[in-house]
Amino acid sequence: MYNPLVEEIHLLIVNADDFGRTDGVTEGILQAHLHGIVTSTTAMVNLPGAERAVRRATAEAPDLGVGVHLNLTAGRPLLPPDEVPSLLGPDGCFYPIHRLVPHLMDLSPDQVRAELTAQIERFRSWGREPTHLDSHHHVLYLAPHLFRLLVELADRYHLPIRNPWPRESVGREVVA
Repeated sequence: MYNPLVEEIHLLIVNADDFGRTDGVTEGILQAHLHGIVTSTTAMVNLPGAERAVRRATAEAPDLGVGVHLNLTAGRPLLPPDEVPSLLGPDGCFYPIHRLVPHLMDLSPDQVRAELTAQIERFRSWGREPTHLDSHHHVLYLAPHLFRLLVELADRYHLPIRNPWPRESVGREVVA
């Protein structure tokens, strides 16, 4: 039954990942936002173009929500390799997703926490507070101990988490 005293609020968030990954990705996200399509994005702060992308968003699209796309599968860590060895291949880069997934349970929670904290702090050092957190390749949703770290960081920084899965499956172990 319709009640004019109760106003329903519908909110559609259209998020574009990988902000700062390349100049083309950044430009596409900014243009999509300026044309009313994208409402938020998440920056991969360990990649070279991320700072420039976040600063452009602040100057050119201040109403674009920009969060941190927490990353354990692309590029190099922000922390020195000897501080996060369980996260890295022999080349000093994060493992690609297909190599990381079988070893999710072997990742050091302390090393994951340290690297993800460094990524959030790097974003904040650019003069902007993140609007939310999510995870590149959804890695932090694939094992309970990683999801707990994501929730811990969200609580510490008072940030929402983008949930790519149905509510009942979040935090369940999906790898053996």
